Amino acid sequence: MTIKHAGIVLMIGVVLSFVSGLFFPGNALIDPRNQLEVDEAIQAIRKYPELAQAMIVLSIGGMMFTVYAFVVGIYPLTSNREGTANTLLRFGIILSALEWGIILIGQGMRHIVVHGVQLASRSDNPEALAAASDVYVNMIAVFMSFIPLFPLASIMVGIGLVSRIPSMNISKISSYGVILVGIAGGITYLAAMFAPSDDPEIYLTAFNVILFFGAFCFFGLGYGMLKGDEGLTEDA
Repeated sequence: MTIKHAGIVLMIGVVLSFVSGLFFPGNALIDPRNQLEVDEAIQAIRKYPELAQAMIVLSIGGMMFTVYAFVVGIYPLTSNREGTANTLLRFGIILSALEWGIILIGQGMRHIVVHGVQLASRSDNPEALAAASDVYVNMIAVFMSFIPLFPLASIMVGIGLVSRIPSMNISKISSYGVILVGIAGGITYLAAMFAPSDDPEIYLTAFNVILFFGAFCFFGLGYGMLKGDEGLTEDA
């Protein structure tokens, strides 16, 4: 039953991450701002600090659930076969856990940003606001270290999963989607590095769209795990 439980956990994790991304102040739905402009992003958080804290908690929960689903649910399945694709799946899950750990660190830093903004608002303390801005800049740097890892990890995990699933079903379709997410993310990353735009927010928007598509793929994979699709069971 472990893999089925992991499927449920993965779907819950995807929903939590999706909701937290949509409703975090300054993002898609709540007072949208350019997240690369520190002052703008800070002002959005300053309007809705309690909502920001709540969405950070949801995001952390979503990441932890996702890590559980892959490390406890899928990774043990790699012990029952050999081959290049299986090795890619194993290493891809390890890289994915590393990148999700980076996101958790970044969300912890975001907690400090929101706390600094709250402190500045309550006590009219400009030093606290300046400190929050400094942490925000460092947080962006931490999140940037996630970006080059995620395309490679996605491609390896997708290839490994496709090789495990013999018939075309929602799990296999989702696994192909994970590969496409990795390829699209890699192209966007290389474009941002070697063909920088006057408006870097274009690349940030592209990454967000890619990650949202990846969330749907993960949800489909979780559903396939729950159903017990062939290749995603303990006795596969």
